[in-house]
Amino acid sequence: MNNTNPSYFNKLNLIYWALIGSQILFAIIASLIQSGQVSEAEAYQDSMIFRFIAIILIAGASFASHTLPNKIIPINKDQETKEKLQMYMSRQIMRLALLEGPSMLCIVFYILKSDMIFLLGSVVCIVFMLNARPKKEKIIEELEIRAEDQNMI
Repeated sequence: MNNTNPSYFNKLNLIYWALIGSQILFAIIASLIQSGQVSEAEAYQDSMIFRFIAIILIAGASFASHTLPNKIIPINKDQETKEKLQMYMSRQIMRLALLEGPSMLCIVFYILKSDMIFLLGSVVCIVFMLNARPKKEKIIEELEIRAEDQNMI
């Protein structure tokens, strides 16, 4: 992540798309396994599994979008650009992992229970992950990268 290696953004994008791609591939494989075995949606107000999954989804999404960036891995704007970029990559990986976990859990429950509502939960997580896509402009703005250091991204 120095001036001789301007591929920081490429590395970040590769990690991002690998995590997204693995979720989509796992969901497709699960759908192929479950084809023809999917049950009708049940009344979920009494289902403990559904409540558990809903809590995990909400907690993962809120923690990834609000708590993690501001409280757990705060980035000091006065740090060197290289340090800020390393912190941002760590934060981005953790953010995506917090969304990937519930998504995987939903897919596993979809395989076990043959119920589309769990696959829908995974799709919601994937949409949140797609929304967290790293963009150069967003990184520059969020980290307040100086113009002379923008070539490091």
